[in-house]
Amino acid sequence: TLVKTKGKLSFQEPKTKGSIRTIKVPDLAIQTLKAHKLKQKEIKLAASSAYKDHDLVVANWTGSMIDPADINADFKIACKFANVPQIRFHDLRHTHATLLLQLGENPKVVSERLGHADVSITLNTYSHVLPTMQEDLAQNFNVAMQNIKKKSL
Repeated sequence: TLVKTKGKLSFQEPKTKGSIRTIKVPDLAIQTLKAHKLKQKEIKLAASSAYKDHDLVVANWTGSMIDPADINADFKIACKFANVPQIRFHDLRHTHATLLLQLGENPKVVSERLGHADVSITLNTYSHVLPTMQEDLAQNFNVAMQNIKKKSL
Protein backbone atom coordinates (compact mmCIF):
# COMPACT_ATOMS: atom_id res chain seq x y z
CA THR A 1 0.00 0.00 0.00
CA LEU A 2 1.32 3.41 -0.95
CA VAL A 3 1.29 5.90 1.92
CA LYS A 4 2.47 9.47 2.35
CA THR A 5 4.00 10.22 5.74
CA LYS A 6 5.60 13.58 6.55
CA GLY A 7 5.66 14.42 2.84
CA LYS A 8 7.47 11.22 1.86
CA LEU A 9 6.00 8.37 -0.18
CA SER A 10 6.61 4.78 0.87
CA PHE A 11 5.07 1.35 0.79
CA GLN A 12 3.66 -0.42 3.83
CA GLU A 13 1.88 -3.69 4.46
CA PRO A 14 -1.87 -3.60 3.77
CA LYS A 15 -4.24 -3.07 6.73
CA THR A 16 -5.69 -6.59 6.70
CA LYS A 17 -4.93 -10.08 5.40
CA GLY A 18 -8.04 -9.71 3.22
CA SER A 19 -6.31 -6.85 1.41
CA ILE A 20 -3.94 -9.35 -0.19
CA ARG A 21 -6.04 -11.29 -2.67
CA THR A 22 -6.24 -12.48 -6.23
CA ILE A 23 -9.19 -11.37 -8.32
CA LYS A 24 -10.32 -12.19 -11.84
CA VAL A 25 -10.37 -9.27 -14.24
CA PRO A 26 -12.09 -8.99 -17.62
CA ASP A 27 -10.17 -9.57 -20.84
CA LEU A 28 -10.55 -5.88 -21.75
CA ALA A 29 -8.68 -4.92 -18.57
CA ILE A 30 -5.92 -7.42 -19.34
CA GLN A 31 -5.54 -6.03 -22.87
CA THR A 32 -5.44 -2.48 -21.52
CA LEU A 33 -2.81 -3.38 -18.91
CA LYS A 34 -0.67 -5.11 -21.55
CA ALA A 35 -0.83 -2.01 -23.78
CA HIS A 36 0.07 0.13 -20.77
CA LYS A 37 3.07 -2.11 -20.01
CA LEU A 38 4.30 -1.70 -23.59
CA LYS A 39 4.01 2.08 -23.24
CA GLN A 40 5.99 1.89 -19.98
CA LYS A 41 8.72 -0.07 -21.80
CA GLU A 42 8.93 2.71 -24.39
CA ILE A 43 9.23 5.30 -21.62
CA LYS A 44 11.91 3.20 -19.90
CA LEU A 45 13.94 2.97 -23.11
CA ALA A 46 13.63 6.72 -23.74
CA ALA A 47 14.62 7.58 -20.17
CA SER A 48 17.57 5.18 -20.26
CA SER A 49 19.56 5.16 -16.99
CA ALA A 50 17.25 7.79 -15.45
CA TYR A 51 14.53 5.12 -15.23
CA LYS A 52 14.53 3.02 -12.08
CA ASP A 53 12.22 0.05 -12.58
CA HIS A 54 10.17 -0.55 -9.42
CA ASP A 55 7.68 -2.79 -11.26
CA LEU A 56 4.84 -0.32 -10.69
CA VAL A 57 1.70 -0.19 -12.79
CA VAL A 58 1.34 3.52 -12.02
CA ALA A 59 4.69 5.29 -12.16
CA ASN A 60 6.17 8.58 -13.31
CA TRP A 61 8.54 8.88 -16.27
CA THR A 62 11.49 7.75 -14.09
CA GLY A 63 9.63 4.67 -12.81
CA SER A 64 9.07 6.14 -9.34
CA MET A 65 5.93 6.38 -7.24
CA ILE A 66 3.40 9.11 -8.01
CA ASP A 67 1.90 11.15 -5.21
CA PRO A 68 -1.78 10.20 -4.77
CA ALA A 69 -2.71 13.91 -4.82
CA ASP A 70 -1.16 14.16 -8.29
CA ILE A 71 -3.09 11.10 -9.46
CA ASN A 72 -6.31 12.68 -8.21
CA ALA A 73 -5.49 15.96 -9.97
CA ASP A 74 -4.72 14.17 -13.25
CA PHE A 75 -7.84 12.02 -12.90
CA LYS A 76 -9.94 15.14 -12.35
CA ILE A 77 -8.60 16.56 -15.63
CA ALA A 78 -9.30 13.24 -17.38
CA CYS A 79 -12.90 13.26 -16.10
CA LYS A 80 -13.38 16.80 -17.37
CA PHE A 81 -11.87 15.90 -20.74
CA ALA A 82 -14.12 12.80 -20.99
CA ASN A 83 -17.13 14.91 -19.97
CA VAL A 84 -18.03 12.57 -17.10
CA PRO A 85 -18.75 13.47 -13.46
CA GLN A 86 -15.60 14.40 -11.55
CA ILE A 87 -14.84 11.89 -8.82
CA ARG A 88 -11.76 10.97 -6.83
CA PHE A 89 -9.62 8.16 -8.22
CA HIS A 90 -10.51 5.99 -5.20
CA ASP A 91 -14.19 6.44 -6.05
CA LEU A 92 -13.62 4.10 -9.00
CA ARG A 93 -13.63 1.30 -6.41
CA HIS A 94 -17.09 2.38 -5.28
CA THR A 95 -18.29 2.77 -8.86
CA HIS A 96 -17.08 -0.75 -9.62
CA ALA A 97 -18.87 -2.23 -6.61
CA THR A 98 -22.07 -0.31 -7.35
CA LEU A 99 -22.09 -1.45 -10.98
CA LEU A 100 -21.53 -5.07 -9.99
CA LEU A 101 -24.43 -4.97 -7.54
CA GLN A 102 -26.66 -3.23 -10.10
CA LEU A 103 -25.79 -5.98 -12.59
CA GLY A 104 -27.18 -8.45 -10.08
CA GLU A 105 -23.87 -9.97 -9.02
CA ASN A 106 -23.95 -11.87 -5.74
CA PRO A 107 -23.16 -9.46 -2.85
CA LYS A 108 -20.95 -12.13 -1.22
CA VAL A 109 -18.81 -12.34 -4.37
CA VAL A 110 -18.64 -8.52 -4.60
CA SER A 111 -17.67 -8.42 -0.92
CA GLU A 112 -14.82 -10.89 -1.50
CA ARG A 113 -13.64 -8.89 -4.52
CA LEU A 114 -13.50 -5.73 -2.41
CA GLY A 115 -11.66 -7.51 0.40
CA HIS A 116 -14.36 -6.83 2.97
CA ALA A 117 -14.16 -9.04 6.06
CA ASP A 118 -17.91 -9.63 5.99
CA VAL A 119 -20.68 -9.25 3.40
CA SER A 120 -22.57 -7.00 5.83
CA ILE A 121 -19.89 -4.32 5.29
CA THR A 122 -20.60 -4.41 1.56
CA LEU A 123 -24.37 -4.41 2.02
CA ASN A 124 -24.24 -1.49 4.49
CA THR A 125 -21.84 0.52 2.33
CA TYR A 126 -23.82 0.01 -0.88
CA SER A 127 -27.33 0.02 0.56
CA HIS A 128 -28.23 2.89 -1.82
CA VAL A 129 -28.15 0.32 -4.64
CA LEU A 130 -30.62 -2.04 -2.95
CA PRO A 131 -33.88 -0.12 -3.62
CA THR A 132 -33.47 -0.41 -7.40
CA MET A 133 -32.42 -4.03 -6.96
CA GLN A 134 -35.68 -4.62 -5.07
CA GLU A 135 -37.60 -3.18 -8.03
CA ASP A 136 -35.70 -5.41 -10.45
CA LEU A 137 -36.34 -8.42 -8.23
CA ALA A 138 -40.08 -7.71 -8.16
CA GLN A 139 -40.19 -7.34 -11.95
CA ASN A 140 -38.15 -10.50 -12.51
CA PHE A 141 -40.33 -12.46 -10.09
CA ASN A 142 -43.44 -11.16 -11.84
CA VAL A 143 -42.11 -12.36 -15.21
CA ALA A 144 -41.28 -15.76 -13.71
CA MET A 145 -44.79 -16.11 -12.26
CA GLN A 146 -46.38 -15.09 -15.58
CA ASN A 147 -44.26 -17.70 -17.40
CA ILE A 148 -45.35 -20.39 -14.92
CA LYS A 149 -48.98 -19.35 -15.36
CA LYS A 150 -48.66 -19.58 -19.17
CA LYS A 151 -47.13 -23.07 -18.93
CA SER A 152 -49.92 -24.32 -16.67
CA LEU A 153 -52.67 -23.20 -19.09
